[in-house]
Amino acid sequence: MYPKLTEVKINKNVKDFLIYPIGLSIIGGFILGVILCRDCWEDRNLMIKQFFYQGSFWFVFTFGSQLAIYCANKFVNWLEAPLKRFLLGLGLMVVFTVVLFLLDFFFFQVVVYNNSVEDVISYVDGWIFISPILITFGVNLFFHSREFLLSWRQNSIDYERLKTEQIATQYDSLKNQVNPHFLFNSLNALTSLVYDDQDKAVEFIRKLSKVYRYVLDTKDKEVVEITEELKFLESYLYLQKIRFEENLNFKIDISEKAKSMYIIPISLQMLMENAIKHNIVSQSKPLFVSVTEEDGYLVIANNLQEKLHKDSTGIGLSNIKARFNYLTKKEVIVNKTEDRFEVRLPLIKSIN
Repeated sequence: MYPKLTEVKINKNVKDFLIYPIGLSIIGGFILGVILCRDCWEDRNLMIKQFFYQGSFWFVFTFGSQLAIYCANKFVNWLEAPLKRFLLGLGLMVVFTVVLFLLDFFFFQVVVYNNSVEDVISYVDGWIFISPILITFGVNLFFHSREFLLSWRQNSIDYERLKTEQIATQYDSLKNQVNPHFLFNSLNALTSLVYDDQDKAVEFIRKLSKVYRYVLDTKDKEVVEITEELKFLESYLYLQKIRFEENLNFKIDISEKAKSMYIIPISLQMLMENAIKHNIVSQSKPLFVSVTEEDGYLVIANNLQEKLHKDSTGIGLSNIKARFNYLTKKEVIVNKTEDRFEVRLPLIKSIN
């Protein structure tokens, strides 16, 4: 499974966007406009002009590179299409740098050095672009290397975070299945079945073993086919149905096309479990839970009849959101009204 690769959000504020251009413009202006300018040592006004003149070019080169990187990141991710990202960034850098260079050049020649526009235009030829383009390539190499390494590092961090959240979710699910209340309720139901219906007791044991087996089998998987998740959910609901009987009702209506798509393992079961845990399930207030498909989402919904005292940390739903956010650009949607609670899980079309 190739997850959605997180883009590195650089240059997202003014400080980050300008720190490199300003720093390099000061260094470049001091070296080229002060130290290497012989005539400047005898004319302080010329020194000041050359400092800002040369420094402005370095600002343009660096700022153009930063602007190109920012724009390129909006369209192509480094790790999804590195060659396309490099070529796009390079092209944008050349365009931005040349345009900004010309604007800067005309400003200083006309405004600062008092040359006529006609003289400046006559001075401009193809060679004047060679210098900024060569410098752009040098700056481009630095910033693209930095950008790629930052993207790669961020993706590694996100991947480790996903694994941690995945383990936490699986642990939470397994813990809920082996906690004393679940075992007590399951064994109590099983005891009654042994005396009343031995065939159903055997089926109960089989479903219970499938619940534990599925959690263990999917501990290293990022996604599973929805068909597999539904089989697991069927086993889990069978156990709950034995316990709550007609007080718990559920409906699953998903197309065959959607069943061939993918979803994060144990997510449906955790949402179903949350619905049972946080709502009243009784003869006077039966719980209705549905799993349907709508606009590329699985919609898990239940009628809302919350318990007064809820034992909830919200970690399960947060983990589900984080894991989906890593694997797809579509977000998990949670809607709550006075009488209904629903969670929409994005359908993942492919694991390639």
